[in-house]
Amino acid sequence: MKENNTNNTFCVFEFQNETNNFHSNNKNENLKTNFTEIENVKSICGESADLFYVTTNNKAYQLIEGNFISCCLNKESSDYGNDIIDVTVNFGEKNILTRDKVYLTSDTLDLPEIDLDDKFIKLSTGASKKFAFLLTEKGKVFIYGKNVNGVLGCDTSEDNLTKFEKQTKLEKLENKIVEIKCGYLFAILRCENGDCYGSGYNCYMNIGTENNSSELCEFTLIEQLKGKVKQFDCGYFHTVYLTKNGEIYVTGKFDDGQLGKSYDSALDFISCIELTKLELNGYNKYKSVICGGYYTYLLTDDNNILKLFKQEEECTFPVKRKEEYFIEFDCNLDKFIGKFGEREDEIIEMGIQLEYSFMRGIILCKNCKKVKSLDYFEEKLKNVIKAGSLSDIVIYLQ
Repeated sequence: MKENNTNNTFCVFEFQNETNNFHSNNKNENLKTNFTEIENVKSICGESADLFYVTTNNKAYQLIEGNFISCCLNKESSDYGNDIIDVTVNFGEKNILTRDKVYLTSDTLDLPEIDLDDKFIKLSTGASKKFAFLLTEKGKVFIYGKNVNGVLGCDTSEDNLTKFEKQTKLEKLENKIVEIKCGYLFAILRCENGDCYGSGYNCYMNIGTENNSSELCEFTLIEQLKGKVKQFDCGYFHTVYLTKNGEIYVTGKFDDGQLGKSYDSALDFISCIELTKLELNGYNKYKSVICGGYYTYLLTDDNNILKLFKQEEECTFPVKRKEEYFIEFDCNLDKFIGKFGEREDEIIEMGIQLEYSFMRGIILCKNCKKVKSLDYFEEKLKNVIKAGSLSDIVIYLQ
C-alpha cells in the first residue's frame, strides 16, 4: 500500500499458527499469512463470527468460512441489491441501513426526512437491542427506541420513540459529529475536532466522564480527552479511546482482561476503573482499536495485533493483581499497512475472527484529509471584495 494513498485501501488477511493454538503463549510465531486485496470498499464492520464490508456502489458482503457472500439480514431476507448504505453488528445482532429503510433485528423502519443536500451514512445500535442512532453526512443525529438510562441523551429516561426522530440537543455542539458507537446501555459520539461525549448507563465508569454518575441523561463531554480522540470503540461495559498521538485510554470494567491488565478497582465489589492511560510493557503507540463484549483488539505502531482478554480459568474476584492480560499476533501486516495510520488524518479500521488455531480479519485504511469546501472559498472571496481588489466575480460550477 502506498504510504499516503488518498483512496481507501482494503485487505482480507488470514493466518494460521502451524505449531500450537493461539492461547498457549503470549507471543505467537510460525504464522502463515495470506492476503487478498479488494477494491472499492468504503466501510467495514463486525466482530467475532460476523465480519462485513460495504462497497462504494452500496453492496455488502459477509465473511463466512473464509469467503465473502452477498449480505442478508437473516435466512428469510432477499438480496438488498445496490441499496445498502451501512451494516452494523452488535454482539451477534445484524442491522442494515439502506437508501429508504432501516432493518433492525426487531423492526423495519422508514427513514426520516432530511435536507435534500444531506444523506444518511451510519447506523449505530445498542447491544441491548432497545435503541438506535442514525448519523447523516452533515453530522445530524436521529434517535429511536427506549431511552433506557438516558442513553438517547434527551434529558430523561422515559421516552420510547417508535420512529426515528431528530436529536435536537446535539445541534448545539460547535463541531460536527462524525461517529457514534454504542455499548450495552450507553452511547458515545465523536466530533471532527476530537471531542467525545457520552450518555446512558455509567455504573461501571464505562464512559469516562469526570461525572461518575450512574446515569447520564445528556451527552456529556469527556473532559480529560477534549480535542484528542482519533478513534474509539465500546464493549458491553468498557470503552477504549485512541488519541491523535497514538496513546490508548481505557475506562470501565476490567475483570475479563478487556483493559489489558488488572487494576485496583475504583469501586467496592465491582472491578472497574476511571479513565486511565493504558501502559503495557514494551508498547507505547497504537494505530487502531476495536472492542467486543468482553475483549479488545489493538493495532500497535509496528502493525502487530494485541488481543486484551483473560481466559475464563484465570478470572478471579476481586482482582487486585498488577498483571497484564494479552496475546500478541505478528501477522505480517507491515507489508500491507507500512507507516499508514501514524498521521491524524489516516484512519485504520479492523474486524477480526479468532478461533483455536487461525485468525481471519479485514483491514481498511482510510485517508481522511479535509477537502476545503465552497464555504471556505466563499469567505476568501468576500475578503477580496471588501479589499476592493475585484469589481465583479462569477463562479461556474460543473
